[in-house]
Amino acid sequence: MTVTSKHESVRSAVAALQGRLGESVEVSDQWNADLYAVGLWNRRLPEQRVYFSTFKRLPDHYFVELEGPPPGGGKAPHRRGDRFDDVDFDGLARLVARHLGL
Repeated sequence: MTVTSKHESVRSAVAALQGRLGESVEVSDQWNADLYAVGLWNRRLPEQRVYFSTFKRLPDHYFVELEGPPPGGGKAPHRRGDRFDDVDFDGLARLVARHLGL
């Protein structure tokens, strides 16, 4: 999936993350209508997700939420993990790399 329909702040952050961490960072967008948020994943760890939003944030600052596998390995929604209210780009890249095993 591409991020062409997203706000420029999201598109540029995804491009910068892929430039820094490689093409293993893939988009998993569950919010087509939300122009300021997107989900990321890595095929090697499909149960792990990182969502970030640029809505009402300073440039290059993000709200980030980490998600893990559903409890018990079922098909239930992913388990909500840590949330970070104000992360700069370097912090976002570190969180994505660590959580997605990159």
